[in-house]
Amino acid sequence: MHLHYCETPGGNFGDDMNLWFWDDVMPGWREMQPDTTLSGIGNLINRSMLSNHAKTLVCGSGAGYGALPKTGMDNVTFAWVRGPRTAEVLGLDARVAITDGACLVADLPRFADRGEHRADTIFVPHRLTARLALNWDAIGQRAGLEVVLPQDDAVSVINRIREARLVIAESMHGAIIADAFRVPWIPVAISHHFNSFKWQDWADSMEVDLHMNEALRLPRNAYFLLRNQRQKLQKFRRDRKKQNMKSKKPTEPFENPNYLDKNEREGVKNLISQVAPLVERLLARDLRRVTRQRPSLSSDVVLASRKDAIRHCIDSVSNVS
Repeated sequence: MHLHYCETPGGNFGDDMNLWFWDDVMPGWREMQPDTTLSGIGNLINRSMLSNHAKTLVCGSGAGYGALPKTGMDNVTFAWVRGPRTAEVLGLDARVAITDGACLVADLPRFADRGEHRADTIFVPHRLTARLALNWDAIGQRAGLEVVLPQDDAVSVINRIREARLVIAESMHGAIIADAFRVPWIPVAISHHFNSFKWQDWADSMEVDLHMNEALRLPRNAYFLLRNQRQKLQKFRRDRKKQNMKSKKPTEPFENPNYLDKNEREGVKNLISQVAPLVERLLARDLRRVTRQRPSLSSDVVLASRKDAIRHCIDSVSNVS
C-alpha cells in the first residue's frame, strides 16, 4: 500500500506525522493491498486526490479543500472519515464519521515515557501564519507564552504539546494532539487561512461545543472589507457589459469567502513584513487576551469511544488484507 498525505514545503507536523503514525497503529500496512493508496491524516478528500489513484483507502481523512467528486467513488473505500460534516458532503453513512485518527497518538509507544506537565502555555500557529516575517520569540515574550512552530519535527512538536499546561491553537492538529493528551486547548483564528469547516467537522466528531476566538480581527476585517467591496464593484462593471450571463456554480460547503490567490497572498505577506513590529504587538496583545478564555477538552468517555471505533476499523482493514 502507498501513502498519500500533504507534503508541505518546509514541513508541517500534522501532515508529517503520517510518515510514522501508520507504522505504529497498523503494523504491516505497507505490504497490504499493493495497488491501493492509503489516505490518512489531513484534509485530503477532494476530486483531484481521489481521481489520481487507482484505489484509495480513506482512514480518517477529511474534506475541506478542493472540489468534491461529482460522480461515483467506486475506487474508494472509506474505513472512516474525520467527522460528520465530511460524511455529509460526501453522501456517506453517518456511522463512517468517527474522528481524526491522530487521537490515538497518546497511546503510541514512542510517547509512553511521558513527563509531567510544565507550567507553560504554548501557541501553535497555522503553518502559513508561522511563515510570516514576524519575530515569534518577541510575540511569545509579550504574550507570556511559548510559540511552537508547526514546521518543526513532528515528534518534537507533539512532545512540546503533551507537556504543556495549556495550548492555544490556530493549527487544528495542535488542538487534536492536545486533546489526545488531555491538555486543555483554546482555538484561535488569526489569518484568512483559517478553515472553519474542518475545525467544526472535528469538533462535532468529539462532541465539543467550539468557541472560536479571533486575533488581529480589526486589521483583517478591514482589509477584506475593502478588498471585497473593490471586487464587487469590479464584478458589477463586468456584468453590466455581459448580456448572457452563465449561471453561477454551486458554492462548495467549505468555501472560504476570504480566499486569496497566490499574487494577493504574496502582497499581504509583503505588507505584513513592512509593518511587522505593529503586527507583533497587536498579535501578542490578542494572544494574551485569548489565554484568559475558557479552554476546551472533550470528555474522557467520548475520546475513549472514538479510539475504540478507530481501532475496530483498523482491525477490519488488517483482516481484509
